[in-house]
Amino acid sequence: LPTAVHPPTAIEVIQMAAHVNNDQVTVNWETGSEIGTLGFNVWRGASGQRAEAIRLTDTLIPSRGSTTTGATYEFTDMTAQTGVHYTYWIEEVELGGTSSDAGSVRTEFQSYFYLPYTTR
Repeated sequence: LPTAVHPPTAIEVIQMAAHVNNDQVTVNWETGSEIGTLGFNVWRGASGQRAEAIRLTDTLIPSRGSTTTGATYEFTDMTAQTGVHYTYWIEEVELGGTSSDAGSVRTEFQSYFYLPYTTR
């Protein structure tokens, strides 16, 4: 019987999360392995549609993983607006120049309005 051989994927994302803290969002991700990965870009969109997202990283976040070990990464978005639902995408860029999305996460800013408590 012939057996199909599938080449390994360039990256294995183990975990991805976004945390809201004051007026910023911190996106964390962890890889299990990185095969031929040059680095990462972070994209953000308010509509949830990848085609409408904007790239937040001015320069590539360099890869620190290898074929046998992964790494942890962090990016802080200081331009996010309170009260807006955002989706963040991690784009992997390979050594050959090709790129693909490695994962996405959705988050929301929570804003609170406090009223004074008075009694009569």
